[in-house]
Amino acid sequence: MKIGKSFRVEYAWLLWVPYAMFGMGFLINAIVMAANHGQMPVLVLGGDCGMIDADDVIHSCMVAGTHLKFLADWIVINHVGIASPGDFLEWGFDLIVGPFMFLWFGIYGRTN
Repeated sequence: MKIGKSFRVEYAWLLWVPYAMFGMGFLINAIVMAANHGQMPVLVLGGDCGMIDADDVIHSCMVAGTHLKFLADWIVINHVGIASPGDFLEWGFDLIVGPFMFLWFGIYGRTN
């Protein structure tokens, strides 16, 4: 990637890939929440909507009228909870941003 006439960032993909993952995950979750009146639908095991706390203003029970169900919280993770595809992208960012930055600084230091 070249910025301006004299500044070139080598191996720039190591810098932008983690942030692109986070941005995509955040955008997916934001789209689902916007389509469902500002709440993230959750697929509750057994269909007992009473498991969602009444004070929880972020999450709602997934019902027949829920929009974009495949992007909502439906993936069950044992001993953790229920997550969405967007959550996995955000967690992926958390896992790779440090190592990718470390790699980029290592490569950049050797080439310059």
